Amino acid sequence: MAAVGGRVSDFLVVHGHYYQPPREDPYTGAVPVEPTAAPYHDWNERITAESYRPNGWARVLNEQGRIVSIVNNYGLMSFDVGPTLTQWLEDFAPDVLARMVAGDRTSRTAVAQPYHHVILPLSDPVDRLTELRWGRADFVYRFGREPAGIWLPETAIDVQTAADVAAEGFDFTLVMPHQVVDGGSVNVGRIGDLTLVVANGSLSHDVAFGVLDGSASEFIRRATAVAHNSELGLAMVATDGETFGHHHRHTERTMAYALGVAAPRAGLHTGSLEVWLEKRAGVDLPVVAVVPSAWSCAHGLGRWQSDCGCRNGDFEHADLSWRAPLRHGLDAVRAVVARVFEQFGRCHLVDPWAARDAYIAVILGTETLDAFMVRHLCEGGSSDVAHQLLQMQCHALAMYTSCAWFFDDIARLETVLVLKHAARCLHVLTALGHGDAADAGYQALFDHLAMVTSNDPNEGTGAQVWDRAYRNAPMPASVASSVADDQRSRALGIIDRAVTGEDGAVREALAWVSSASPAEISSAQETVFEALVDRSVASTLDEFGRALGLATGELRRF
Repeated sequence: MAAVGGRVSDFLVVHGHYYQPPREDPYTGAVPVEPTAAPYHDWNERITAESYRPNGWARVLNEQGRIVSIVNNYGLMSFDVGPTLTQWLEDFAPDVLARMVAGDRTSRTAVAQPYHHVILPLSDPVDRLTELRWGRADFVYRFGREPAGIWLPETAIDVQTAADVAAEGFDFTLVMPHQVVDGGSVNVGRIGDLTLVVANGSLSHDVAFGVLDGSASEFIRRATAVAHNSELGLAMVATDGETFGHHHRHTERTMAYALGVAAPRAGLHTGSLEVWLEKRAGVDLPVVAVVPSAWSCAHGLGRWQSDCGCRNGDFEHADLSWRAPLRHGLDAVRAVVARVFEQFGRCHLVDPWAARDAYIAVILGTETLDAFMVRHLCEGGSSDVAHQLLQMQCHALAMYTSCAWFFDDIARLETVLVLKHAARCLHVLTALGHGDAADAGYQALFDHLAMVTSNDPNEGTGAQVWDRAYRNAPMPASVASSVADDQRSRALGIIDRAVTGEDGAVREALAWVSSASPAEISSAQETVFEALVDRSVASTLDEFGRALGLATGELRRF
């Protein structure tokens, strides 16, 4: 269609939201066996096999069922992929992640996502900013470019969230029609400095629920009509990426044919939402208003904070009154953790909250822990304590993963997992000498959950579910062990430089002794003992040995 005003041509964008919650046990770092995912080890493996991989190598077949093309759908569809999923893909399916990156590299189809799948309007304001900043950093690390857009978990939005997203430098996000005032008549608008792209509700629903029955021609026919009748010529479809291949088998093939073959034949352009918006730069967009709302709830944001009536169907008569106590209890844990992080953390970090924002570089491996501490550790602070505090904050953020509230029971694995993240926070507090704070956090969450009962009579009260998550965890011994391991690693890094005679290293080591922990001193003593007994280093190491409490003139190996 010829350009009319801001209209360049009729355009179809299919957005796939690819995401899995963090499935790793907070204590072991490993994904446990998930029997419901059989014959696969866990749901990450299963959905990778059924959806993520097939979308990277989608088959286009002829009428005889023979392959005529293999298509990378990630270059044809707009998509986001959750950071907790990209980390797993990097470790267990790097070729799939590489295929996603390759698709974006050719077509700029990817948008960012906050690091954890949390409901941003319900988040603490400081946590919301960290989630956005970590999400941006993960995107840059994975895709090698700055993101223009961002997918908000559950498309959850309110006025303040929209303002924060824009302030963090994102240009656009996607929402559903019911989230925008008069959203049925607007497909692109602005709220402040943020562009809102409104998906077509009917077409998105029918794609998600298989109404089109894998028919590429019918899909394109309807998408063409939607684009033709919209003011800016856009047909916007948004759905879970797992729709293609996992929820509906072989529909990744439908999308490959629809977007790669049928749409161009129909004169319908496809691809990147970012590119489509760039072509409309300068077009005046209507100012719109949003209501506090989300994709998967008919009651605003109720599904993640109350018994709003939205349910999954796991139980015929599910009692969902546990949702509010769970959030209130986790908020109480967060308050305890934040207070210790703020007050005790200032003994070790120049600015604890700024350090938390920057810690994503260590998580991604783009900066070593030692280099990070050079920038953020305060004078006299302990690198090991600071590291444990920051790890505690990682778990505090993960406590709010939205899946914990989405389903029908407090004893489901998704909810138990966030309770384990809460337990890990409190166990770290105990290991760092803040047992009273940990006890207060434990009791606050216990009291909130004591008011509710699982829909499964075998699970008992919410308090019993929480207590099992807390008591059965392998802590605090594993925390103490990890602290010791980190301390030992830190000590060896410092003294190795001294032992090898690096310029200035002995002076650095001597200065370090006064703030070193017992575990660090122990490691240093062992290493310096060996070096002095061997007498393979400069005599200046004697001074370091004496500072560590070694009788340097009497050392010998028995």
